[in-house]
Amino acid sequence: MIVTCTNQSMDTMKRKFAKERDFRHTYAIELKAFIGLLYLAGVYKSKKLWGQDGNAIKKFGLVMSIKRFKILIRCLRFDDRTTRSERKALGHLAPIREVFEKFVKNCQSFYSPSENVTINEMLSGFRGK
Repeated sequence: MIVTCTNQSMDTMKRKFAKERDFRHTYAIELKAFIGLLYLAGVYKSKKLWGQDGNAIKKFGLVMSIKRFKILIRCLRFDDRTTRSERKALGHLAPIREVFEKFVKNCQSFYSPSENVTINEMLSGFRGK
């Protein structure tokens, strides 16, 4: 879903730029790499993630170019813009509602709390199922 919506956004954006080749469609594997780079950017907290001067972090340039990263940042979409106005009547979460609901469903399906659960920085015994 995210790949499809991002590609739709790229199709719209590439009409506005001279170099359409920069806006080639993305795939799930590239978006996973992109999300990984976002995590690493948060870990390193450096202003020089890409670069040639020796201060850059080499992992970033090996995964994708800064140009492609900026295009993905600009075009990343979580919903179909054509139906957003109808869904917006349900609330402000309209642009990410479907992705968020899938995330919650997956969390409920694949995570079951055990006896050592931390809630709001306090340790409590778990007596549920």
